[in-house]
Amino acid sequence: MLLEVLVTGLLSPEMIALGAPRIEQLQAVAARKGVTLDIQPLRHSTLTPTVEQIASEIGCGIGQVVSASIYVAPLSRGLLKPIMCLTAGRGAIDLELLAAVIGEVEVRVATAREAHDLLNCSPGMVPAFGYRRDVLVVMDRDLGGYQWVWAPTGLASAVFRISPSTLRMLSNATVALVTTASTVASLPSFDSSSVLRFGAA
Repeated sequence: MLLEVLVTGLLSPEMIALGAPRIEQLQAVAARKGVTLDIQPLRHSTLTPTVEQIASEIGCGIGQVVSASIYVAPLSRGLLKPIMCLTAGRGAIDLELLAAVIGEVEVRVATAREAHDLLNCSPGMVPAFGYRRDVLVVMDRDLGGYQWVWAPTGLASAVFRISPSTLRMLSNATVALVTTASTVASLPSFDSSSVLRFGAA
C-alpha cells in the first residue's frame, strides 16, 4: 500500500510546481519500506540555505541537520563511481577515511556537472536517498548520536524529520567515521560491521 507523505505546514506553490517529482520519488522509496516521511517546508528566502539557517528555522542543533554531498571515485576507461555522503551539520569529509571505507584508491568531490550527469542533482539540492541508479551511500556515525535529524529532500524549500536508524535503512547506507572531527559528545549504538555495501533503493 502506498503511504501518504505527512506534511507539517503548507507547501509553497514553487515546491508543488517544481518539487513534486522529487518529493514523490522520496515518498515512493520510503513507502516501499513501510515508512511515512514527515516533510517539513522551510520558509527561508535563500535559494540554498545553510545548515545554520535550517537549524535556526526548525529549532534544532546544527549537527541534527543532515548534509548530503556527492563524491566520485575514478574507475577505468574514464568512468566515475558516485558516492553519497551524509554528515552531521558542517562535518568535513576526510577523503582518506572515505577512500578507506569504500575500498577505493582515490576519491574526490564531484563537480557540479558530474553531480548532474551522475545523479541529476545540483549543488545544494541533493536528496538523502531516492536515486534512480545505484549509488554508494556512506553515513557518518556522528548522526547516530541524535534521536531525530532533519534530512534534505533535494529541494531548498523542504527537509524531512527522521531517526538516524531509519535514514540508514532508507538510504541503504554504510555507517562509518568519515569526518575529520566528531560533532557530538557521545557516539551512537550503530553496529557498522553489520552494514555492508548496497544498491540504490
